[in-house]
Amino acid sequence: MTAVAAYVGTCGWHNPQWNPRVLPAGLTVEERLGHYATRFSAVELEVSHTIPSRTQTARWRASVSSDFRFAARVSHTLAQKACSRHPEDALAPLLQALEPLEEQLAALLIELPAGLPPMGDRLSRLLAALPHDRQYAFTLPDPQWHRREIYDLLGEFGATVCVRDRDARSELPSTSGKFVYARLPGPAPAGGGRYGATALRGWATRVANWQRKGNRVFVFFANAESGFAVKDAQLLNSYLQGDGR
Repeated sequence: MTAVAAYVGTCGWHNPQWNPRVLPAGLTVEERLGHYATRFSAVELEVSHTIPSRTQTARWRASVSSDFRFAARVSHTLAQKACSRHPEDALAPLLQALEPLEEQLAALLIELPAGLPPMGDRLSRLLAALPHDRQYAFTLPDPQWHRREIYDLLGEFGATVCVRDRDARSELPSTSGKFVYARLPGPAPAGGGRYGATALRGWATRVANWQRKGNRVFVFFANAESGFAVKDAQLLNSYLQGDGR
């Protein structure tokens, strides 16, 4: 059986802390993305604070190969608006801006705001308002959200729960069963730092297990300082491809 694809990348592609060996200086935004895409198979976009134009997202798509994938992170601020009675109105500008990415927009990560009580009716309205031709992962704000009825509701719409190591959650809650989204902010208690070989071998094993179960897997590193995200993403890639020592 051929393993389902796993995509590994970072959160953003032109962090100012990356040195020229990671990202050469003097490139345009599109050229930076094109260079990034020679190393990684996906990138997570932060697009909810400053929504890009459709022209901009079309340029992003044109700067990478057809097998490259984008994910977009919907911050807790926009997610809170989307949990209102009219989620389609809150999300419409962002979704329209992302349309030029077409099939290469593989997933959206929606960060539910902290302190939001687990209300299935609001979540149901939000899920129903989302375009059904995309995949969605949700970060749940606190432990009271991690309940069977929430998982089942997400599963009804083919959505899943974002796997985050700071939650000590390395196993996928049973939701849609075909899609895993992992976001790794660094091993420090508040995020940051490098994962290193031992931790990433463990993540490579988890990713391979998810693939064998038929899940398409996305892993994004958010530990941006000192280029740690790039180094960890490259090392995880090497383990998944059987090249790491």
